[in-house]
Amino acid sequence: MVGAIVSGLSAQLHVERPSGFVLDIALEAEAGTTVALLGPNGAGKSTSLWALAGVIALAGGGISLDGRVLDDPASGVFVPPEDRRIGALFQDVLLFPHLDVAGNVAFALRARASSQRAADREAHEWLDRFELSDLAAMRPAELSGGQAQRVGLARALAAGPDLLLLDEPLSALDVGSRARVRRMLAEHLSGFAGPRILITHDPAEAALLADRVVVVEAGTVTQTGTPEQILRAPRTAYTADLAGLNLLTGAAGGGMIDVGAGPGLQVADRSVAGEVLVTIHPRAVSIHPSRPTGSARNTWPSTITSIETLGNLCRVQFEHPIPLTAEITVEAQRSLGLEPGTRVWVAIKATEIEVLPG
Repeated sequence: MVGAIVSGLSAQLHVERPSGFVLDIALEAEAGTTVALLGPNGAGKSTSLWALAGVIALAGGGISLDGRVLDDPASGVFVPPEDRRIGALFQDVLLFPHLDVAGNVAFALRARASSQRAADREAHEWLDRFELSDLAAMRPAELSGGQAQRVGLARALAAGPDLLLLDEPLSALDVGSRARVRRMLAEHLSGFAGPRILITHDPAEAALLADRVVVVEAGTVTQTGTPEQILRAPRTAYTADLAGLNLLTGAAGGGMIDVGAGPGLQVADRSVAGEVLVTIHPRAVSIHPSRPTGSARNTWPSTITSIETLGNLCRVQFEHPIPLTAEITVEAQRSLGLEPGTRVWVAIKATEIEVLPG
């Protein structure tokens, strides 16, 4: 059995599936923090959540939540799913089709022994928080994807769980709904006192929602760290592929983004305002031996801190004034004579900078 942390989740998950797949990972999430599980399809991310929920039995290891042992095969302890006080939100929300929106949320409240009247009253309070009051009498079949996800999140939180499990809750939404639900999810996660485990395939989503990332590949953990650490220093081919984005946070206004260092970034969309997440593909970062005279609006001098070769490509990293990674060919690196410590000019076109609400 793994040692229980005083406040939060501590788990050593050893699962053996009939297919022969073996999951063997350690997970810890302190109260009030969100840990994102990132990994390719079939890596074991969903298996991890089902094991935490008690749907899949552990072959070894153990699970402790707030010091309470939920699963310990060695000593025969197993708390059934309905007694684990775990809330879950999945990409297929699985709302009860025979209940209206208010009834779906009230069901979660009734499950923790509220009276029907109290459950109905509190359900409507949760609907108010998620801007769903006008949908209270609608059935799940009448809802859009974004509306259904908000109902599912309200239901999960209304149950008063000690742990929240989120399995790619935004992946099935269209772009417009995803942005709105993501903002609402971030807001309500920040107000949830317990630990949260989030499965996502989107590094930008992990950066917006997670405090820490655990990369799972082939049933094992291959890397852990903050979203920025994972993307800045990938350790496997999978995380190197994820690191196809530079991620920066900043404040936008008037076509400029203040990222806290350097000259700021000019962007093509002058209407964007407020806190934002900036994504720049490394191939959009060009390197010049002298100040460029082309169309790029964002240029500044910098010093190369490191160069990593991956096949016929090089990942060139800069720390100042803005931390960035550029991707160029080995041939270009050699022809420019680039080495750690080389002083160069960096350039990025405004049209190559993507901006997401932060």
